[in-house]
Amino acid sequence: MKACVPHVPETLTAALLAGQPDRPAICADAATLTHGELAALVASSAAAIAGFGVGAGDRVLLIFPNSTEHIVALLSVTALGAIAVPVSPRAGRRRLRRIVEDTSPRLCLAHPDAHVPAGIATRRLSVDHGAAAVSFSPSPPPRARRGAPPPITADCAALILFTSGSTGEPVGVTLKHRHLTWTARALAAAFELDADHRELIVAPLAHSGAWQRAAATLVGGGCVAFWNGLPSVVGILEEIERLEVTGFFTAPPLLRTILAAPRGVVGRGLRRCRSIEIGSAAVSPAELRLLLELAPGARVFVHYGLTECSRAAILDVRAHPDKLDTVGRCLPGVEVAIRDAEGRNLPRGRRGRIYLRGPQAAESYWARPELERNRRGDTWLETKDHGALDAEGFLKFLGREDDMINSGGYSFFPAEVEMEIGVVENVAQYVVAGVVDPRGILEQVPWAFVVPVDAERWHPRDFLSIARERLPAYMIPRRVVCVAELPLTASGKPDRRRAVAMYFRTMEG
Repeated sequence: MKACVPHVPETLTAALLAGQPDRPAICADAATLTHGELAALVASSAAAIAGFGVGAGDRVLLIFPNSTEHIVALLSVTALGAIAVPVSPRAGRRRLRRIVEDTSPRLCLAHPDAHVPAGIATRRLSVDHGAAAVSFSPSPPPRARRGAPPPITADCAALILFTSGSTGEPVGVTLKHRHLTWTARALAAAFELDADHRELIVAPLAHSGAWQRAAATLVGGGCVAFWNGLPSVVGILEEIERLEVTGFFTAPPLLRTILAAPRGVVGRGLRRCRSIEIGSAAVSPAELRLLLELAPGARVFVHYGLTECSRAAILDVRAHPDKLDTVGRCLPGVEVAIRDAEGRNLPRGRRGRIYLRGPQAAESYWARPELERNRRGDTWLETKDHGALDAEGFLKFLGREDDMINSGGYSFFPAEVEMEIGVVENVAQYVVAGVVDPRGILEQVPWAFVVPVDAERWHPRDFLSIARERLPAYMIPRRVVCVAELPLTASGKPDRRRAVAMYFRTMEG
């Protein structure tokens, strides 16, 4: 993996719009926008948004699917020194209401079909790809802003990305221009995303995983395309093949569905791919080895990070086949420490809480100063994750602290169970979670929630037989529940607590 490319701190718009003007930047609606056309769209859109009364420091709510409009709106807002607050159109109304309460947006920019919150001035933004033009609706005569705008620097806030946190309530992470540009350039260098790269955005752009990948593609001078169809693996693979996509980022649930698809379909779809990145949750060594086999021309990467510190560690899977139970080593300039409950550093090999420090690490949460006091010690970001460093500095991710299962004197993480079980034949997806022991003996017991490929030809004992072969006795799921689909968090991670809650609600009903 290449080292990060040193660079002078710059604004997000300047970094992402510096590609060769005549090279493709966005492929959408059977039309292609060049980097030059994208820059022109952002300039005209920014002028219009300024006319709507938006200036430096103002928050602007963005409600778009994965689209050109999302990228144009975000870059236009940040070009004015305002702060973009992206929200997925699929976000629940309670989550949206909480985000609005926290950020008090001056304006909402939205897709023509998106639900928007009441009481906020709203403009519907559309891009005509054929004409390379942007329009707003409604579009009353803009107001002239008074005075010259303040200078925008790399230290200005650019983005507030909301993460669910340990409570499930949305928490806004404030990211500055320098955080975002550093990550984009670091990823473009590490993944070798150049002007020939074509990225398919599958995960929601309103979250860190997909946005950072799109930004890295544009910084590298490449082209971005979007997937907004139904979650059809065959459809996604056909789109990858049709658009000649060379890379994408995915969370493990979609990866597992791809791995369970017919091999011929997967092989055709991935044959041009040379950069596949996986993040947000654990992936087993068996799954990674199968992906390497199905995509022989691709470099496969696993990352570990948080919204507060994106892509802190990266594993180049082909380069380190003996480290597939880890999430790799830190990018140059990023540091990781493992500490005990009292905050003391632990030696290599010992398990503890993960702390991070690096140029992409956010320093604050929006309107939540109590979290800064609780989660930061000195200059380090204190995470709620547990892990261990091996002798060579590779990080093994164990799981989130609040996911830990305490069973009969044993403490372990669901992610450890999933890593050991790995790929299971005739199972599309599964997740392990801790459930209160109904007998009141072991405190908690592990359960597995499984989405079979063919429910009529599948039985829980098939899963249990594999688990018994691969797991120590205390980790074996005490119950296997067949479900039609797994609940996911807003960022695409399996939601263990919702899976348990949904099961018990069904039983009570």
